[in-house]
Amino acid sequence: MSHLSTETLWSLARAELSADEVKSAELHLADCPECRVSFDDVKLAQSVLMDLPAVPAMPEAMARRVGHQLAEAADARAAKQFTSWWQSLFTPRFVLASAMAIAVVITGAWLLASPSAPQPTPIAQPTPAVPPTPDVAPVKKLSVTVASAHKSSTAKKQVLTEGAKIATQSGGSVWMQLPDGSRAGLTGSSEVTLAKLESKELTLDVARGSLALVVPHREDRVLVVRAGDLEVKDLGTRFLVSREPSHTVVAVEEGVVEVKTPKGSRQVKAGHAVSWREGELKDLAWEPTPPPPVQPAAVAPSTQEQSSVAKLEEEEEEEAPLPPVEQPVVENADQTPVPADEQWAGLPEKKRLPPVSAFAPPPKSVTTASDRAFSLRNIERKLREIGSTITTPTGREARARNVALTADAGDCEHALRLAEAWLAEPITGLATEQQMQRSVRLQQVRCLNRLGRTQEADAIQRAVETAH
Repeated sequence: MSHLSTETLWSLARAELSADEVKSAELHLADCPECRVSFDDVKLAQSVLMDLPAVPAMPEAMARRVGHQLAEAADARAAKQFTSWWQSLFTPRFVLASAMAIAVVITGAWLLASPSAPQPTPIAQPTPAVPPTPDVAPVKKLSVTVASAHKSSTAKKQVLTEGAKIATQSGGSVWMQLPDGSRAGLTGSSEVTLAKLESKELTLDVARGSLALVVPHREDRVLVVRAGDLEVKDLGTRFLVSREPSHTVVAVEEGVVEVKTPKGSRQVKAGHAVSWREGELKDLAWEPTPPPPVQPAAVAPSTQEQSSVAKLEEEEEEEAPLPPVEQPVVENADQTPVPADEQWAGLPEKKRLPPVSAFAPPPKSVTTASDRAFSLRNIERKLREIGSTITTPTGREARARNVALTADAGDCEHALRLAEAWLAEPITGLATEQQMQRSVRLQQVRCLNRLGRTQEADAIQRAVETAH
């Protein structure tokens, strides 16, 4: 299998590819673990490069010495090109100095020959009345406080000002306290700029990744999130904006937002989401999660703000188990499920992978949405699931792609649960079924090795190699 070039991976990370190129690259990354590892390295290098300090200016004394040495070297090279002593005088420095001397002599002669013209006598003019300048109060610039930070370009308790850029690595997160009491959270591999921090207007620019906001309703200020062609205006709510190279998603957990596109604007209410892809705004299914717990009134204001942010921190959450697969997934061309005894029909015995129970326990029990917190981790998982359905034709293929995306993000425990649930589904007659089986198994191997479960990883690796 051929691999994506380094130039293509960097262009994908910088969102410089066309929609078709992005789709092709993402399909390749879904099936190529080596390219995904290289893409992780590119994204990590990109986040590190953004944090590098500016190159300091060269000291003036050193600049003079370097310039003098360069000039001497140029003279030496020019002198070697001539064969007689008088031709060596026509070096670049000699010609430049001679031209400047001739120019000075001609200018001085012209000034001496010119008659001095009498200066006109100034005439007194009345001073016009200048109206007093009204006192205009300068716009007060506000600041943002980082409540929690993990694998990011910022640190906890850091104070950020207008124009600051915040970036997270894969698996990282940041929660920020905005000056109006709002809270903003970045998921992994995200980058957001604090474009405007004023008492009447707050503007945040999403360059890549996902931004979640918990915003109190206020009539005296406007909060806007910009993501490429989209502009999302808050109307008092909990919502999130996710920008990927191939699409942008806006989802509303509570309240309502106004989404502006180059083709117009519309309102999106709680429990709904929209995707912007290839110039079209389409509706998406979105299951809202419950709000974070409210702090008791007896808590002091400063402590209450810190606690409300801490409740949203990713580190305090418990894993949300996946529901078991109770019904067969019908995704064949003739819309009929494949019987168990025919799932591997046509394949040699040695190419049939062992059942999922040979390597892992069955999926855990069902957990409803009310048991999950409004957290960056769960938001990132939901967005990966939605992104897979947007860019992948069938549901089973989308779920297989979601396993790969989750493993790429370093969320290995969740990736293993997704893989277990996917492998527990009935095998379909899709042409890509065998390729998907191999891809999901390799993601299991990858995540088990990361978690130190090497024996399980080796067993699955041997089964994959034997089947292929």
